[in-house]
Amino acid sequence: MFARFRHRRLVSSLPIAAAALLCAVFWCSTAPAADPPEVRGLIATRVHFEEDARERLAATGFELLANCTFSHTASEGEWHEALRQSHLHFTFATPRTVTFVPPLNATMKREKAEITEMIVTFPLGSGRVWVRSGDEYTWFAKWPCQESTRLCKPIQLLLKRAMPDE
Repeated sequence: MFARFRHRRLVSSLPIAAAALLCAVFWCSTAPAADPPEVRGLIATRVHFEEDARERLAATGFELLANCTFSHTASEGEWHEALRQSHLHFTFATPRTVTFVPPLNATMKREKAEITEMIVTFPLGSGRVWVRSGDEYTWFAKWPCQESTRLCKPIQLLLKRAMPDE
């Protein structure tokens, strides 16, 4: 499913307006689930979040994913290694359907995936967004530097709402 994205740029050299349209198309294709995702993390200690923060974190995670310009297939071992790093881990009770939209000049078609889990690794400046779809694992990275503040600041603000696990 994700193999076609290997070493491909998802958002390459598009004007900012086209990138914004790309994000809008991406968001239209992600249907919100009835239940908010389970969001846990490792930020110096194990943490969890209240329901309203979990949905907002998931939305910002998907926006970060939509702006990634690089992807690579991963193994289950690499997925588990990402869980040992500082991260946020999203588990969706109902899989989220996501349509990845390639650049306008690409020959590849839209790719749909049912995402059951997602990991955002820290620090955000050099982190990755990992997605799990069934038994397939993929990581995404390289969001545009000029968009970094807009994409990362909401996550950083929501991290203040983290509560340590007991």
